[in-house]
Amino acid sequence: MLAAGAGAVLGATSATSVSAAPLGTQASAGTAADSASDTAPWGAAGRGEETRSLDELYQDAIAEGGKLVVYAGGDLANSGSGAGAREAFRQRFPEIDLTLIVDYSKYHDVRVDNQFATDTLVPDLVQLQTLHDFTRWKREGRLLSYKPAGFSKLHKQFRDPDGAWVAGMVIAFSYLYDVAAAGANAPQTPLDLVDPRWKGAIASSYPHDDDAVLYLFALYVEKYGWDWVADFAAQQPQFARGSFSPGTAVSTKQKIIGVGTGGSPTSTGPTRMGMARQQREAGRLAERARIARDLHDTLAQELAGNRMLLQAAERDWDRRPEAARKQVRAVTETLGASLADTRSIIRDLTPPALVQGDLAAALRELCARKGSGDGMPRVAFGTLGEFRSVPPDRAAELLRVAQGLLANACEHARAAHVWVTLDRRDAGAVTVEVWDNGVGFDAASPGRGASVDGRGFGLAAGRERLAAYGGTLTVDSAPGRGTRMRATLPVETPVPASTR
Repeated sequence: MLAAGAGAVLGATSATSVSAAPLGTQASAGTAADSASDTAPWGAAGRGEETRSLDELYQDAIAEGGKLVVYAGGDLANSGSGAGAREAFRQRFPEIDLTLIVDYSKYHDVRVDNQFATDTLVPDLVQLQTLHDFTRWKREGRLLSYKPAGFSKLHKQFRDPDGAWVAGMVIAFSYLYDVAAAGANAPQTPLDLVDPRWKGAIASSYPHDDDAVLYLFALYVEKYGWDWVADFAAQQPQFARGSFSPGTAVSTKQKIIGVGTGGSPTSTGPTRMGMARQQREAGRLAERARIARDLHDTLAQELAGNRMLLQAAERDWDRRPEAARKQVRAVTETLGASLADTRSIIRDLTPPALVQGDLAAALRELCARKGSGDGMPRVAFGTLGEFRSVPPDRAAELLRVAQGLLANACEHARAAHVWVTLDRRDAGAVTVEVWDNGVGFDAASPGRGASVDGRGFGLAAGRERLAAYGGTLTVDSAPGRGTRMRATLPVETPVPASTR
């Protein structure tokens, strides 16, 4: 029997799975007809699921010769399905002579094909992540059908209907990072991996060394283009054989980021997978749905009712003036309630991070959103200095200014990259810097006002916002060398002037 798993894709990750079958099955290169013969005592095609216990299967396996050979996909002889699996199996079934050989799936499947061709099949069971092999082997009549206990409870995408293969696990492939070492600068999207700050801090498996990793890099190219690959190579990543190697480099503190490795998307441990963007997107869609419900259940319903009242008042205005005035008064009262509802919704729309004074989280979300559009430059976010809360009013002003500066850089600078940095190294002030590698302009030229590149109005508005709180906006640029803009606010200033 040969058994293997099914696969799935999670956001910008690839996933594979493997499985093992109960004892009592014997090696065979026979056809599907063999598997349905009267000599098969177990859950073959058309015979339902396995009903024997593990102990009964164990005794049957001993009677059949007590030998089991497994080809398992993995990086190292003692990784994954290696040493731990051998020891656990031998403790549970000590009278079975187990041979478990771990190697890359792309090597095991070639061995099996050669053995089929020469009628020298060695393994009783194969567990691989090269999932395409199993549909092909089934078409060729190479697989014995077997339905282990609980087979019908598996999702249909994770089992062959005839029991030719079953799934055992799903492994997500993405990038991961050391939470403590990355700090507030943790990469939130693959675009962040090419931020110059991570040069020399990345470990990666060879993209072509593993089919799952190759698929992951193919997704990156499809989404971000070959320029991303060139930028990633310029980061001087430490390449190594095996998808386990990036995780090892991160967990042993050799590197901060590991690319092309497996892990858990929901992990909250010292290392974390780069799945935050998908989670943020799900949250954003849920929030949009909530706002739509709120608007429908409050403002939309009340406005529709007020419209009907005003239409009735118009009809009654000359013939029944008292009734018309009563209807207008009712509209006035309901509009007051609608105004209160509107203000409540506006308060809810304030970024939750700002409600808690977390300007860094709000800026990170802004950068992720701005950099996700087609034709937009790559936007990366980072922080400098220790975390300190920023008063909500100043945080809101800085966020609005940063929105304007980032929009200018993305829309007018013709830049490939934009970097946004929140600087809290000065205990008395907070600074947001927006730096792009675009065409630049002559910042010293008088009368910039509404400049030809469209930046002037945004810069003037930003200066006005910051000046009301005693802040400043500085611009450093020149034609051909990009632009660096710094918005700075004191964190402890008097209430802004009435001219704000």
